[in-house]
Parts: sequence; structure tokens; C-alpha cells
Amino acid sequence: MFILIVLRGVPGILALVAGLLVGVVPATAHAQRRPESARIQVRLPAADAPIPVVIRMTNGANPAGTPAEGDSRDGIATFSGLTPGTYRIELGGRTGVILLNPREVAVIDADTLEVLERRATGEGTHLTRRWFDDLASAGDLWSLVETTAPFVIADRMDNGGLGTGRSALLGSRGSSWTTARVMVGGASAIAPNLHGQIPFNPDLFAADSISIVTGLAAADIRTPGVVVAVTPRAPARILRGLLGAAFTTPGMVAANRHEFAPSQFSTEDWRHGHALAEGPIGARTGFLLSLAGSRSNFLEGEQIPWTSRATRMAGALTHRPSGQSQVGLRLGVQRVSYPFDDRRQFRDRIVLERGRFWQGTGTWERMLNSGMFLESLVSVQSGSFTPESANSAGGTVDRVVDSFVPGPAVDARTRQWEAAFTLHAPVRRWFGGHHELRVGLQAHRTTYRGVRLTQHDIAELVGDLPARIWRPNLVDQPVRRRVVEGALFVADRMSLGARLTVEAGVRVDLTRGSARGNPTAVGWTALSPRLSAQWHLGPVALFGGAGWYVDPLTVTQLAHGDPGEVAYDVHLWNDIDNDARFAEGEAGTLVARAGRHSSVASIDPDLTAPRTFEYTGGIEFRVGRHITMRSAAVWRQSTGLLASVNTGVPVSMYNQRNIFDPGEDWDNPIDDRTLLVYDRRPEAFGLDHFTLTNPDDATATYEGLETSWTLRTRPVEMIFGALAYRTRTWAANRGFGPLENDQSVLGEVFENPNARPLVQGSNFFDRSYVGKLAGTIHLPAGFHFGFSARYQDGQPFTRVVVVPDVTVGPEMVHAYRTGRTRYTYTLTLDLRLQKTMTLGGRSAAVFLDVFNATAHRNEVGEDAATTPLFRRSTFAQPPLTLRIGARFGW
Repeated sequence: MFILIVLRGVPGILALVAGLLVGVVPATAHAQRRPESARIQVRLPAADAPIPVVIRMTNGANPAGTPAEGDSRDGIATFSGLTPGTYRIELGGRTGVILLNPREVAVIDADTLEVLERRATGEGTHLTRRWFDDLASAGDLWSLVETTAPFVIADRMDNGGLGTGRSALLGSRGSSWTTARVMVGGASAIAPNLHGQIPFNPDLFAADSISIVTGLAAADIRTPGVVVAVTPRAPARILRGLLGAAFTTPGMVAANRHEFAPSQFSTEDWRHGHALAEGPIGARTGFLLSLAGSRSNFLEGEQIPWTSRATRMAGALTHRPSGQSQVGLRLGVQRVSYPFDDRRQFRDRIVLERGRFWQGTGTWERMLNSGMFLESLVSVQSGSFTPESANSAGGTVDRVVDSFVPGPAVDARTRQWEAAFTLHAPVRRWFGGHHELRVGLQAHRTTYRGVRLTQHDIAELVGDLPARIWRPNLVDQPVRRRVVEGALFVADRMSLGARLTVEAGVRVDLTRGSARGNPTAVGWTALSPRLSAQWHLGPVALFGGAGWYVDPLTVTQLAHGDPGEVAYDVHLWNDIDNDARFAEGEAGTLVARAGRHSSVASIDPDLTAPRTFEYTGGIEFRVGRHITMRSAAVWRQSTGLLASVNTGVPVSMYNQRNIFDPGEDWDNPIDDRTLLVYDRRPEAFGLDHFTLTNPDDATATYEGLETSWTLRTRPVEMIFGALAYRTRTWAANRGFGPLENDQSVLGEVFENPNARPLVQGSNFFDRSYVGKLAGTIHLPAGFHFGFSARYQDGQPFTRVVVVPDVTVGPEMVHAYRTGRTRYTYTLTLDLRLQKTMTLGGRSAAVFLDVFNATAHRNEVGEDAATTPLFRRSTFAQPPLTLRIGARFGW
């Protein structure tokens, strides 16, 4: 009940926080305690009185000093919730300096002020401000994650602006892109839409660091997917600003093609500009304002021109008159435009989609008299996607090359309210160890409204053969859905002696979801314990952990049984004039029904939450003070995944037969075989009913070996990671992209037996072998050099066979398990050479970026159909591309 009251009152709470900002409540010296924050612990000698310890952030973003939370009687002083950066430690007239990385715990010896040990909380990659300035991909969050995070796979190859306006789909450790989340200063961005898009790209010019969490997450994180946590930049204590611009022209892009295989995408020209101003307002308040805009003109293949745009504004105010509390307000506004993902349903496929987003977040953090630290956050945000099509005529979709038949274009609007409260107890000594206890309450409320913009007939080909006509039943009412989530977590970070560190926690998640007009709602409660430990012996540490996670419920999963959704009557297609376009009079027998409308779909009232179990164990070596090497074995299993099951036409209503398959070697009978195909009986035509449920074998498994090393010094920072792994799961749809070959997308695998191979296979994000190396080097004379190199095995795909004589029309079937075959490996090298200088007493820099510097033209697409042209290259990776830019500070 408390959670619901909080959610309903979020606008009022946000207004209250805004009022507090002008000075009603004093501010704090403590940085925000978010998933990306860090800690410093100073081990103190025994003393009768507290020993004062002060830390100061040397870049001036934090206040002058912060008193220690511990004292000498506990033997340790802890500084929690610190923004990553360089700190000066002051103790007993002596000073020391430490570089603190995101999500890191650094233990300092009080006698020497040297680092005794460093340990990271959670598994992942952590990037500070330096990486944003020195890498070619650093202007875009998604590109930065794609090229530098070793254990994360993205669905894109940005190559200098090709991803403008479009967010990436991310997967790691076998997780689905549907479970990935982005957090900015602790506030969660709106969950991905049906295509995995969010109209939101955090402004890295207004950020201090990024933490990409892929495993061993603490109890304050719910999802098993990738979590990208952005730490906002704190306003400086002096007035300063930044202007920058960069561009690519057609003459700065090379050609990159094979015969029959042009570059899948290539830049025509790209423009970007940004401006930032920050500083004090009076003695106790700071402001930051950042503006940025990008435009990309590019080609799809060699013929289809596109333009993508992205503009964004980020602003922040902080007020901190004392060392006891801090209050802040952040606002972000963005507009994007990019090619519409479902444009294949239109006869004229030149269709853009526009996204809009705004987010307002208020924070209040206070050190209580008892020594406890309270942080609170409220956030309100809204996002929308609107396809813009002047031609509403339905088109023709080829199931083999275009993917599945998409649903109608929808003007989709999502709003989210969020509140979070965390209480951090001071460090206490209990049962022979030091304990940092924290208790948190989280609440989300997401609402979705969708209005159909088109409802037209769509013709379906299968390998150029006329197959079916999809005719929608007209529905006038909009879609309205709601998801409410609440969570309570308790966690304890324990230092048990000098060598053992343990983090234990548990969270309880309550989820409720419903669609207006659907009598069946979704509701579940789940318990998720977490445990991780590190045992240190000099430069060697053994670590391990186990975690239970719950998949978040999305508004997309509530489509089943929604009376505002569409239902299709699916007819055989008699293409009388052989023009591959549907005309009246060409619709034949009704063979099936499809869609998610309440007339054809429903939700299982006993639906349960999908769960993911993770087990990790490994070893870490520290070489000196600057190099860390880490290796781990990881096992994950997801069970109870949600799926759409055709309960109206089960497998028992199909006839089975074997067909001839000539195999991969078309002319050689050595690989000839037979394939099992299912024919729907005529008495089952049109009886389809789709139930959202938890099939017994809806599972996914991940097994992986991961290794990484980091080098962090003032002149050089480098990150390397490599992994060998495999996944086994069901692909939601026939096909190979992330909207098809993903275990958590709701598709046809349990609806149509011809969509289900005999055994599980590899999902889209399974690249088997991956290696990434990124670095930033500061050379003499103001030269900076940055690079990011990436190797990963090719995207998995499956040879397909077109069966022309199925009772419901031609069908595409997989010849073997999903993802047994792969495209050629991906290899990219992106470089930045930068010269920093002083002009008129102000800092300035010019830089040259080179994308795909090795000019590789490996294939990223192949002909998957069983013909003599099987495995012929269809697309190559984007070509070598240059970019020139400059920035000026004042």
C-alpha cells in the first residue's frame, strides 16, 4: 500500500524536491550512492579517541572535504557513495592520492596511506571521464559499450554515426535484450519497446563515468540482463564551459563491397555539435547545462538513402550548504528520428519513426544524527514513438529475407514514475567483522498507450512463393496497459577479518500488470537472494558468488488478450497476376488466425515469474599497483520463460511427413537427408488461440569462461577482455536477428511446430569467442591516442528450407538447430589521435577519428536458403570512415 501511495504522489514529491532545491533543506558533501559509485576504507590503528580523516576530490567537483563515517574504535573509516575520480586523503598531517574507479572498494593503510587492496563489486566494465574524451566511439553511449565492454554483445556496428538516433540492443551471459536496463544517477530509463528501442541516449558530456554490470549484481539490481549505469557529472565550483563539433563528408568514406555484397550500411555524411556550461550560482548552488545534436545521412546497401537525427538537452542543479545533506534536480529532453523497424509492412518502405523523451529526477541525501545515511530519489519520465508514413498501403513481406509479418504501426506513448529510498547504516563491528548494512525500497509504475496508425492487408511470400494474406480485423479502441513493481531489499557488506569480504543480500519483488478490458491480470511475488565473496591472500584473490534474478514484466508481454490489440484472418494467397502484390479477389481459404486480440489470445491465470540462476567462481591477480588480471567460470540457467502457446491448435492437430533436403552441398548426395514437416489438418483451420504461459521446456542455459585485465596509470589506461562461451535456448521466431533469435521475445516457437527445431540452439548474442582491447594513452606535447579493437565470431544463423506444399501455404523450416552456422567473424579497429593545447589561456583540442581502420570488409550477411547459392555473401561490414573534430574549453 505504501508503494502505491508513493507512486500516485510522485508528481507532488518531485515538486517538493524542486522546492527544497532553492534552499529549504541543507545539502551534503556525499556523492550519490548508485550502482556505479565507489568506496574508500581506511584501516586505522587502535586509539581511545576518534581519528579524523578527510578526503578531497582533486577535480573540484565535490566539496572541500568529507568527514569519515567510522572511527578508531571500530578500526576502520569508510567513505561510501563516492563519485569515481582522483582523491586526496588527509590523515594526521600526511596526505596520499588515490585514483578510484567505478564500483571499486579501495582499502588504505593508515600508516603509509598506500592501497592495501582493491576489489570490484559486481562483474562488468567501468569507464571514467577520460575514456569519453579519448576514444573515437565515445560520443555515443551505445557505441562506447559496443566497442569497449568485453562481455557485452550489441546488435549494431556503429562505425562513426550509423547508429545516430537509435539505441542498441545489448546481451551478455546469455541474457535477453528485453532484460537490459539503463540507469542515470540511479533513475531507470523507460524499458525497451517491441523493437528494443528507447528514445534515450544519455549525454556523455554531462556524465562522469559509466558502469556496465553483467553479473554478480548486488541486491539493489533486479534484472539478470545488462545494466548500463551512468553517473551524472557534478557541476564544477568555477564557471566554465565547452564547445565542440565534428563532421564526416562523403570524401572521408571508403568503398567496401564484395560482388553481390555491398556494405550493409555506409555513412554519406555526419554532423555533430555540442555545448556545455557549468558553475556556481552563489556560494552553495551549482548548475550544469549541456546541449548536443547529431545528423547522419547514410545508405542502406547501395541504393536506399536515410537520414537519422538526435538532439538532446541535459540540465542539473545541486544545492549543498552544509556537510549533512544534499538535494539535486536533473532534467533530460531528447528527440530522435531513424528508419522505422517495421517498415517492411508498407508498399513504400521509406518510413521514419520519431521518438521523444523527457525525464525529471529529484534526489535528496542526508546524513542522519545517528550516523546513518539516507538517500531518496523520485523520477518522472515520458517517451513516445511515432512512425510517419504518408502511404498506408500494405506491402509484401518475404518470410525468408524480410523476417516475420509485423503488427500495425502504432503511435506508442509510455510514462514511468519511480521512487527509491535507501538507508545505509554506519559501519559496525559485529561477530568479529565490520558490517555495512543497507535497506532499500523501490517502486515503479509504467503506463502505456498505443493508437494504431495503420490497419491494412499484408501479403506474405516465402522464398518468392505466394503464401498467405494477413487481413486485420478492425479495432477502434486504443491499447492501455499498466505495470506496477515494488521491491524491498536488505544487503550487508562484511569484512570478516583482513582477508575475507562477503556481500549477502535478499530482495522481494512484487509485480502487477494489466491491460484495460482484459479480465486476466499478471501478478507475482518473487524472492531473490544474492551472495558473493572474495578471499584475499596478498596479490591473489579467490572470488565467487551465486544470484537469483527475476525478469522484469514489460507492457509488451501484456498484449495477450488485450481488446485493443489486432487479430488477423490469415488466408491462402492466390497471386493470379504473378505481380507479388495483393489485389482484391486473391485471398483464398482461411487457414489460420493470428494476433493478440482477446478473440484469439489470453493470459494464463497461473503465470509465474521467469527466473535466472547464476553461479560464478574465479581468481584475481594484482601485479603491482596498476595491473589487475581476472578469470572466471560462469554458469547461468533461466527457467519459466514466458511464451505464447497455440492451445487452440496443438501439435496433435497436425499430420507429420518427411521431405527431401539436399543439404548444404547442393550437388553432392553425401549430405542428403530428410526433414520433418507438419501439415495442419483442414478441420483445424482458424481454430488458433494463443495463451501466454510458462511452458515446461522454455529454458535458456549459458556456460562461459571469461578473462580480463586492466592497466590504470596516469599516462596509460587499458582494458582487455576475452571469453569463450555457448548458449542453448529456443529462438522465439524463425530467423536470425535479435527480434527473432532471442529466448524472451514472444514469438511463434510454441505456436507453430514448423518453427521449432528438434533441439535448442544458440541465440543472437552467442558469438562463441570474443576479444576486445581498448586503451587511452597520454603522450608528451599534449598528444592523446585512443583505440578500441574488437574481434568476435560471426552472428549465428541457420540454413532454411522452403517447403512449397504445406496445407497452410509455403513454409520456411530450419534444417538444423538454431545458430549452428555462423557468418564470417567481425573485426574492427577504431582510432583517435588528439592534440590538446592552450589558446588564449583556454584549453582546446583537435582530433582525427578512424573507424574500421584496417579496412576489413568481412561479411555480415549470407543467403540462408537451401539453393546452389547457399552461403553467398549478401552484405559486408561498414567501410573505413574518417571523422574530424575539435573542442574548445572556457
